[in-house]
Amino acid sequence: MKIFRSVRFNVLLFAVLVAASALGTLLPQRYEVPAKVAQFLASHPGLGPVLDGMGFFNLYHSSWYIALMGLMAFDVIVCKLRAFPKKTHDEDKLSELLIAKSPLKRNFQSPLPLAETAGRIKQNLARKGYALREHREANEVHLWAAKHRLQRWGDFLLHTSIVLILAGALAGSLVGFEEFLPVLEGRDSPMRNRPWQVAVDKFTVKYYPETGTARTFASDLRVVDGGQPVGTKKIVVNDPLDIGGVRFYQASWGMTGMLRSATLEFQGSKGSKMSLLVPTGGRSPIPDTNLFVSADSLLPHFTVDGSSRPDSMGLEPRNPAVLIHFFEGEKQISSLWLLRDHPHIAFQVQPDESLTPVSRPPFRVADFDPVKFSGIQIAYDPGAQWVGYGCVMLLAGLALHFYFHQRRLRLLLTANGGGTHVRAGGWSSRHARDFEAEFQRLLDEF
Repeated sequence: MKIFRSVRFNVLLFAVLVAASALGTLLPQRYEVPAKVAQFLASHPGLGPVLDGMGFFNLYHSSWYIALMGLMAFDVIVCKLRAFPKKTHDEDKLSELLIAKSPLKRNFQSPLPLAETAGRIKQNLARKGYALREHREANEVHLWAAKHRLQRWGDFLLHTSIVLILAGALAGSLVGFEEFLPVLEGRDSPMRNRPWQVAVDKFTVKYYPETGTARTFASDLRVVDGGQPVGTKKIVVNDPLDIGGVRFYQASWGMTGMLRSATLEFQGSKGSKMSLLVPTGGRSPIPDTNLFVSADSLLPHFTVDGSSRPDSMGLEPRNPAVLIHFFEGEKQISSLWLLRDHPHIAFQVQPDESLTPVSRPPFRVADFDPVKFSGIQIAYDPGAQWVGYGCVMLLAGLALHFYFHQRRLRLLLTANGGGTHVRAGGWSSRHARDFEAEFQRLLDEF
């Protein structure tokens, strides 16, 4: 047990935990963003496998990290919480020698009789918030006064809070889980850590009119266990669905690349503007022609990559484009990527699937109905409540430790002729000089 009493060992253990936690915050975690972990491993072929072997991509559930937290909890319990804070026991009688050993001391003569001097001193100390105990003899009065005795619990609460926080973190690491589940609108997906199906019956998103970026988004969520619903709620950011401690958060959203239909605009044979609803999976005839058109797929943030192939830079509709196929009878004669926000340009798909820009296409995308997905972050942490209790206890311990300090006074009053001789000693849980000014001020008032 000697090593656990070493301050150096405790500081080293705490530093290792802090450094590991910081690294785990910087590195992607597999249960949160598996794609980023795979990307990191591919871009760092030397360092990546080493970190992966050490569990840094699943840090908070790795065996060595859990062992470190358990070791620190054991250290605090065994060596810091072996007993409750000792209650101070005042002596039955005071002596001049005992007062002389106090860090602060002072003697003075009162012209008042013993009883009146003791009464005034007690009244003043009570007004200052001191708890009093008294012992009387024939010609003596012994007074013990104390303030902020709860301060002795400060260190105990601090170390207990550390144990609670570590216990909560251990429970979360051993029993808890996190997973990310992308669910298509109108579909459901199975969870990995529970035999539940998560369905998004409806997904809604509202945009800022100035920028076109998402302002709010929400999912009508339904969780099913064995065909029976166990929870339903419309979730938005910071307002999750809670089912027995398993929380479902609205984390992200995006467009899947699929769409239900697109609306095209073009000039009719008589010069009037016409619109045509083109559903996915079917063909719509173009009026006054023998051509048909169909909508194929959607790229939310259209771009052309280095090999002249279509690609998307993201899942939000920053520059949406729809792939349209044109048919003459049963024969496909052309395919165009039409950009909704840049109708003056399109890209024609060549036989090798490369793209060639086309200026002033006769059609433009007026609207489209995309198939969206909702990104659901699922978390279960049975230790979160204990971590919360620990944090509250930590604040209480810090307040007791730093903002309160014990003050103790010993006063021996002895009858001396018609007056009273007072011997006073003072002690503080902080340095004596921190209490000296208050000690002298109290005695001046006496």
